[in-house]
Amino acid sequence: MIPKTLFTLLLVCFSFFLSAQPSDEEPAANPKELSADALNYLIEASRPAEAKRYKEVRGTPFRYKDFGVGYLYDVTLNEYFIDSMNYNGFTSQFEFYTDGQLRELNPNNFLRVEMVVSEEERHIYGRGINPKFRDRYAEIIYKGDFITGTMVYDVKNEEKVVQDVGKTLKLRRFTPKSLHYAMVDGEFVTLKLTPKNVAEDLGFKSELLKFMKANKLKPGKREDLVKIYAKADELYE
Repeated sequence: MIPKTLFTLLLVCFSFFLSAQPSDEEPAANPKELSADALNYLIEASRPAEAKRYKEVRGTPFRYKDFGVGYLYDVTLNEYFIDSMNYNGFTSQFEFYTDGQLRELNPNNFLRVEMVVSEEERHIYGRGINPKFRDRYAEIIYKGDFITGTMVYDVKNEEKVVQDVGKTLKLRRFTPKSLHYAMVDGEFVTLKLTPKNVAEDLGFKSELLKFMKANKLKPGKREDLVKIYAKADELYE
């Protein structure tokens, strides 16, 4: 069992990551070309990655369909704008293109990463904030006064045996899963995204089941899960 003091440290860590992010009401910063020093640092804090290293595996280990805009923050919260980045759920590392070369970033150098999903939305990642996955990035789905919800995007490289015209073939495929966890009033829980389990794990089974039913919410949908987190956080007040 994880010590209570560790829960407190994790909550402080969550708050640290989020308090440093720009307000949702502030306009997004204009992308700026990296300085020579910043680019050199990114090169030093990364290594070349072979773009075709997964050609024998079906599917993709990357979370986002396309490489896109993102922001890296080092341990002193210096910001690095990246115009072509993606998250590899198989290696739990971010990768980016520079001068046509794909490079894999050293996660020890960047404890916080933001991926720009749209003009209104960013996905915020923190490394080492999930006690079950200390060496992986976890996305912060929700941060309230009593509840912090996170998601670990985990990709497995699995082998599948199929029959094809009398032949047995072994194929490899990337299989992604979104693993959800929450810090609930100081306790770390693993969430199973069914109405009953989420309601029990967040601590207000009857009230949350009624809330989900009345608002036709499904925990498996990201936007609905955020609403459920917010309602549960409100109930703790």
